[in-house]
Formats: sequence, C-alpha cells, structure tokens
Amino acid sequence: MNHLWPSLSGFARWGLLNFVEDAHRRGVLRSVGMEYQFRHERLQTYLSRRGDT
Repeated sequence: MNHLWPSLSGFARWGLLNFVEDAHRRGVLRSVGMEYQFRHERLQTYLSRRGDT
C-alpha cells in the first residue's frame, strides 16, 4: 500500500489545484498577494469555523 501513496498524494494536489483554478475563474476566489481568498464573507467564516471544536 505504501507504493500507492505518492501517486495518490500527487492526484490530491492536482485535484486541489484544479479546484482553485476553477473557483478563481468562476469568481468564487480572489487572489490577494500570494494567496487566494473566498470572495464571500459568510463562506470564509463557515470554512474557518469547520476546524474549531
């Protein structure tokens, strides 16, 4: 199973990159310096609270 991890992690990175590029193209994300931000404050707040317990 260890030999699958590099290919799976590479796939995950490409999937995330595709998501970010698509979201930016659709206007959901904006680029601010070297990072991306969600344009909608309610979505930003919701996602930032997902990790809180």
